[in-house]
Amino acid sequence: MKTLSRGRTRMPRAAAMAAALTLMAPQMGWTSPKDWELAFELSSGSAVNAPWRAGARELSARAQQAGTPGIWTSPAIEAAVPFSAAVVSWNARTPPGTRLRVEARAFREGGWSPWCRLATWSGDAPEAPIRRRPPPWAEPSGQGVRLDVDTLLARPPGATALQCRLSFFGSPAGPRPRVRALCAVLTATGAAQGRAETATDLAPIELDVPYRSQRAEERSIASRICCPTSLSMAMAWLGKALPTKSVALRCYDPAHDLFGNWSFAAAAAGELGFDARVTRLRDWAAVRRYLERGVPVIVSIGFEAGGLDGSPMKNGTAGHLILVRGFTSDGRVLVNDPAGADAVTGQLAYRADQLLAAWRNGAAIVVEPPADR
Repeated sequence: MKTLSRGRTRMPRAAAMAAALTLMAPQMGWTSPKDWELAFELSSGSAVNAPWRAGARELSARAQQAGTPGIWTSPAIEAAVPFSAAVVSWNARTPPGTRLRVEARAFREGGWSPWCRLATWSGDAPEAPIRRRPPPWAEPSGQGVRLDVDTLLARPPGATALQCRLSFFGSPAGPRPRVRALCAVLTATGAAQGRAETATDLAPIELDVPYRSQRAEERSIASRICCPTSLSMAMAWLGKALPTKSVALRCYDPAHDLFGNWSFAAAAAGELGFDARVTRLRDWAAVRRYLERGVPVIVSIGFEAGGLDGSPMKNGTAGHLILVRGFTSDGRVLVNDPAGADAVTGQLAYRADQLLAAWRNGAAIVVEPPADR
């Protein structure tokens, strides 16, 4: 896959189909989010120098010696039906000098795949200038799985279980990385895209989320930061206003030269204390349920030229992220589109049918205040 960003992507059709997070009518065996969202119980699993702290409700570890990590391996979770793709999200605190390695493997056709390194994560924002660094690991090939940036893909007939492994790195006398949440969202093998109810079926609602434009940032990154710009708007609305560039640097994936790694976006929000994850929403009603709680939803869209009336992206886009903040009484979807030059051209009311067609298979990033706050 050749990727400029989540906002500007060139993806082979086969990879795009395999990686899709499907916006669907109910599928056989999958009837509710619990069927495609896996939550890993951090108090279970096996651990080497990575104890569960019940009072703090988190995993933490301190290296016994430099370069020796604490390791936690999750229980394997069986999926309701075979899946073709998995995206893992984590919420952690990684103080300066610490880092977290996130790996996953899938069970398919009688055996486990190799461990696939999804990320080496640190909450430290890189200093400018940003330079691409190749992944310091070999991505697995063969045995039925491969990585596509933040997505673990399983070849047909798909995988039936998922397992994760976390490695905690730090100095013996220094601070410790801590993890308080780990989850994954799955895509069913052979899932057919469905169509849900239109937004006219829903009562109007609007969150007055302040607008930010990605185009206001420096030219070297402006075209590439739709994801962190949308994230910065969501976090500002929820009480944590940071400069857009600061959020972009926190989201940056140096191994793939991306500002739009969805897992990194969720992890960046997690470092700031939010509960954040990549998920998939079935319909507008699911979006509205978040809005009712005061939580805007970041969604991924793609469309041809002319496919979304009023969009600042006149030539269309293969991939772009926007923030959904409400619905109108006539069934339009209120959004903050970071591609606009200002609030006049970026706070828009899109036709629900066009946006549903553009919505890339229900993919969403949800950022919420911590449940215990």
